[in-house]
Amino acid sequence: HGCSSLNLEGLALLDFHARVSYDPNGAFISWNINDHDPCSWSHVHCVSGHVHAINLKGQSLEGVLAPELGNLTHLRRLVLSHNHFSGVIPKELGELKLLEMLDLRANKLIGKIPPEIEKLQSLNILLLYNNNLEENIPQNVENLNFLYKLQFVPNFTFNVKDAIRFLNRKLGGCIWQGNFNPNSCVLFKGTLPNGVEICVASTTITRLKDWSKRAELALHKKIETLSRVNHKNFVNLIGYCEEDEPFVRMMVFEYAPHGTLSEHLHVQALEHLDWRSRIRIIMGVAYCLQCMHDLNPPVTHMHLDSNTIYLTDDFAAKIACLNFWKEFYPKTKMSGANESLHSPRNDDKETDIYSFGVLLLEIVSGKHQNIEKLEPLVTWAEQFLEEKENISHIIDPDLKSFELNELEIVCEVIQECIKKDGSQRPSINEIIPKLREVLKVSPQQATPRLSPLWWAELELLSIKEGTT
Repeated sequence: HGCSSLNLEGLALLDFHARVSYDPNGAFISWNINDHDPCSWSHVHCVSGHVHAINLKGQSLEGVLAPELGNLTHLRRLVLSHNHFSGVIPKELGELKLLEMLDLRANKLIGKIPPEIEKLQSLNILLLYNNNLEENIPQNVENLNFLYKLQFVPNFTFNVKDAIRFLNRKLGGCIWQGNFNPNSCVLFKGTLPNGVEICVASTTITRLKDWSKRAELALHKKIETLSRVNHKNFVNLIGYCEEDEPFVRMMVFEYAPHGTLSEHLHVQALEHLDWRSRIRIIMGVAYCLQCMHDLNPPVTHMHLDSNTIYLTDDFAAKIACLNFWKEFYPKTKMSGANESLHSPRNDDKETDIYSFGVLLLEIVSGKHQNIEKLEPLVTWAEQFLEEKENISHIIDPDLKSFELNELEIVCEVIQECIKKDGSQRPSINEIIPKLREVLKVSPQQATPRLSPLWWAELELLSIKEGTT
């Protein structure tokens, strides 16, 4: 670099630029060797004078990834997806100790995933699909404490340990595995012969002798309960399968292709939700919860949060009850034995209402329910909820616009839902008219415009009839 006055981070970026052989959109036009630091360069984001993020997504770049990227020691996000980078992933990326997101999707990378990736102890998200990489994932990647999303195959987002286990066995199709019990459950994405996509939830137990009578009773109870909920904003149960040899216990659900609400609120690489989308999601959840609570006996969720809300192609909300497998195994003393077999109590509804209030708060603020794992979201928000003139401070800074009167009614409902005394919380039937009057979203407007559920049911029936 001659006598350049650039700092070390700038020099590392120039080395990266030098390995780019084709830049049709002029992504690097502002990258100047005569600058003192690179913080003014396009596609580079700095904090306190250090490079924290590089985002060159979709620039049609060609070249190879420079080992010098490993010198960007303050880097938090490296997004190079949807380009034409070739060659291998540099092992030097393992030196990026603060890296939280590595997105190399949709390139032409080859070879093995370097084992040095195991050193990225701050990594949250690793996205690698649509490359020509070898399938095996370094086994120790599962030891990355903060890694919660690993995407190696298009449309499949894996729990980390499950991804390693199933991809390395070349089984594919697995999209999640529960972590509440070593013999819990696994979710698969499947496609019926007519093209309809489904989600299959199966126990990981493989032998009948390991399956208890209590688990069998709980499974049938859960099937009975879930089959009573039939709502367009619910991830509906389509069918189930029982076989003793080979041992199979599984349920078949609708599939919502756009992932969870949590991902769209908190993962920057995913599509941003504008205000109207969030309002529609709020009402979709409310209408579905109303349907569940109005059943006799009522069906309660008990785990409602942004991770249990899935989004359809048109970003309609669907409440999912896919974490039920833990109910089929022995409970800890803390959780209460046989709780899942009891009829829902009134305080179960009150718990759902509290969770609904916290969910609304997360949707409008864009903040995790535990802010930086230090302060509960409700505690943070109380300072703004108490004074009406301060509620605009709650709003997600990523939102370009919002309606103040709509925010006010949402915040009013939040305050009522999160009351410490559950008996003072409103019912969902009291909440909905209040929200609907201001938000102006009908049940029809909140539901998915297209639903493959009935086609999936017909297909399953035809398969069943064909085998009898």
